[in-house]
Formats: sequence, structure tokens, C-alpha cells
Amino acid sequence: MTASPPERVHGLRAAASADGRYGKRGVMSGTVGIQREMPIPSLTRTGVVVHVTGVALNTAITIWGAIWLAANWGAIAPPWYLVIAAVLVGLFLADFFSGLLHWGFDTWFSEEMRWMERVVMVVREHHVYPQNIFRYKFQYEAGAVSWVSLGHTLPVIGSTTLLLDSKGTFGLLAVLVSVMVSVLTLFMLQFHKLGHRRSDSRTVQALQRAKLLMSVRHHSQHHRGAHDTRYCLINGWADFVCDSIGFWRAAERAIERLTGAVPRSNDDEWMIRYGRKRPDPKVPDSVLENEKKSCEVGL
Repeated sequence: MTASPPERVHGLRAAASADGRYGKRGVMSGTVGIQREMPIPSLTRTGVVVHVTGVALNTAITIWGAIWLAANWGAIAPPWYLVIAAVLVGLFLADFFSGLLHWGFDTWFSEEMRWMERVVMVVREHHVYPQNIFRYKFQYEAGAVSWVSLGHTLPVIGSTTLLLDSKGTFGLLAVLVSVMVSVLTLFMLQFHKLGHRRSDSRTVQALQRAKLLMSVRHHSQHHRGAHDTRYCLINGWADFVCDSIGFWRAAERAIERLTGAVPRSNDDEWMIRYGRKRPDPKVPDSVLENEKKSCEVGL
């Protein structure tokens, strides 16, 4: 099923129940239809092929990079302190990469871009009904991020292992970082779910306490106000840097000046369309976490 786009009413794209296109999904409130559930388009056969192809390509390159690392590690023997530094860089870059993707989709894209309609609508749904992310399975989430991840695995792993001198320490560490970022990015939306539901796993809880995985308390701050902070989805390291230096706002001002695009206009439109208010930024973490816990079973 592919959902038809809602009609534009008073400058807002809103679904009118009168035309019967959404059945019980759309209910009228005055002259503007307030929807209660997102009409998310189903993944088409073409979409499935695209997702599977992206996962297959990026996974193959990542596995090749891991095999190359194992085969050359002994011969290159990088110093331990450089290995530790590379691991820390990989953890930070993976987190920043997840935040960059999250910020990009939250801030700029619209479901009117047909080639990414479903992805944008799922992202918009997340701000209106945050707990709906548990409806989506890993195999339907990994494809999109895999295509983006190819942007670094293909040039870094491919060029280092096939085209450049394979005996250098720098090349080996670059491949190590790229493999780490690729694997963490593949699972970033699963890590995101850890920010919406407390895990019963003691291992996960220990990793969250050690700040190696994102916690509910950390991510709850994204779901406040304009949803314009705490974008990073893996461990939150890059959040402390980007939020403290105003990185996201500076990037938005630069893009707005260059293109005229208004940040978060599409996201604001969806919030209004569904009759939702921005969460109060002053609400204590404990209240937000309790609200999340209460929404785990249903909406």
C-alpha cells in the first residue's frame, strides 16, 4: 500500500477524513484535519531490493576490511597507544555520523521528495509518536544507513586495501576506524531504541553507565522543545561537543543563507498537523522517562 499525500489546507498538509482516503486514520477538527496515526507507506518490492543491496554491498566491503586488518596486523604491528586512539576516534566519528544523519532528516527533508518519502515520514512520526520506532525491524532500517555508510567504506577501505601501500600504520588505522564506524552505523537505529526503553540486559546497562552506549536519560533531552539538541544516537559523545559549540545552529544558519531553506519547517508542520505540542524543555528527566516507560506497550 502506498499512502496518497494529504491535501494542503491553510498552508498545512492535512488529511481530510471526508474523502475516505485514510478511513479512520484522519479525523476533522474545524477546517484542518488532525490525524491520529501516520499513514506510513509500505516498503515496496523495489524498496526491499534497494535496502538488501545496500546492506550487502556495505557489509561485503566492511568484512573485507576486517579480513585485511587481520591479515596485515602482525606485519604492521601498530603501537598500542595509536590503536587506542583510533578506537576512540572510531567511537566518536560513528556517534557524530549518526547525529549528522539524524540532524539532516529532522531538519531539512520533506516527504514530498518521493524517493525518500517513507524514510522522512518515519522520521516525522518519531517526533509525534516516539515509541512507534519499536514497530520497525532491523532489516528495514539497515538498508538506508548502509547506502550512506558506503560513502566512507568504499573510498577508505577500498583505496587503502587495493590501491595504496598496505604496509603503512596510517592506512591500517584508517581501515580500523572505517570498519568500526560502518558496524556501529549499521546498528545505530537499534542503539537509538535504547534511548527509548530501559534495557533489562546488565551488559547494556553497564555500557550505558560507562557512556559507551546512549541512555534513556541522555536521549530524552532530544525529545524536548524543538527537538534540536542531542541528535547523536550511539554513545552521545559527539553531542557534548556539537551542542556546546553550537555546531548544529551554525550549520543551519549557513545552509539557510545559501539556500533559503528554513530548518525544521517540515517537522513543525507535522507536529501541528497531528495536534501535538512541543514537550516542555523544563520537564525533569524522571518525568520524561516515566512517560516513555508508560508508552512501551501501546499508544
